Amino acid sequence: KKKRGGGGGDGLGTISSEDNDKDSFDDMMKGLQHCLSVLTRALSGNYVCFEVFELYNDQCVTTSITALLKVCMALRPGDISAYPKVFRRVADFLYEVLEEHIEQAVIQTPEVFGGMLMSLIDGVCGTTDPVTISASAGGLDCIFSFYYAFAIRRIEGNSVVLRKKREIARKLGRILSDRKCKRTVERVLPVLFNLLVFESKTTLVWSLSRPMATCIACDAKGFLAFRKQFTLGQPENERKTVDGMFDLLVEGITFDTSHKSKNQFSRNLSRFCKAVKKMPRLRPVMV
Repeated sequence: KKKRGGGGGDGLGTISSEDNDKDSFDDMMKGLQHCLSVLTRALSGNYVCFEVFELYNDQCVTTSITALLKVCMALRPGDISAYPKVFRRVADFLYEVLEEHIEQAVIQTPEVFGGMLMSLIDGVCGTTDPVTISASAGGLDCIFSFYYAFAIRRIEGNSVVLRKKREIARKLGRILSDRKCKRTVERVLPVLFNLLVFESKTTLVWSLSRPMATCIACDAKGFLAFRKQFTLGQPENERKTVDGMFDLLVEGITFDTSHKSKNQFSRNLSRFCKAVKKMPRLRPVMV
């Protein structure tokens, strides 16, 4: 059963385990798992030249991706997390769409795209499965890396491919600044930071540091505001030390989303986390 939500004609509703008997809901989730697996492998397997569909104005790929996105966004986070295999497939699917077919993501409504962002955040902080966490973090990294490359840095060139990517980046920017997505975007950095620094996710520094670095590259002012908020939220006698730790966190980093910059940020962040563990009075940022 599907309850209508506030989607306003976009087909979104709410699919809940409370509105279905357990057997039928289990069957639905199993079917969803298989559908996600099949489409994810098709999208990632280099079996098809997907530009052909666009050339002939064939909407089957767009329709398939949109339908699965809406089903995934209609599920409540608690219901998805109760099915770890489905949770992993959702994360893999979102990562693949954002990594290789981001144009399919930006044509969605802000509500659907905001739901994708929330699902990626849930995938990072709502499970202990490292595969789900890494795929979800990778999805966030794809969003910010693409936006930085083609909207902020604006890679030079006038080829058809580059013009198309710059247009996609402009659409992505409008979605990210939409009120339905903006608050979720602003949550990304504090959520990832709290996970690494305060919730013993330090074994995942490499995975989680990637979207943190690209998020900062896209919004330097947001990072400065976060740094100030975090520092002022600590005991007064610790603030100077914390501010110095942030200086070390960004030392030697250009925040240009290059692998070199990301690797350096990962190393700095690892040292930052170790320093925080020696300061038990520090408090996380409220998200």
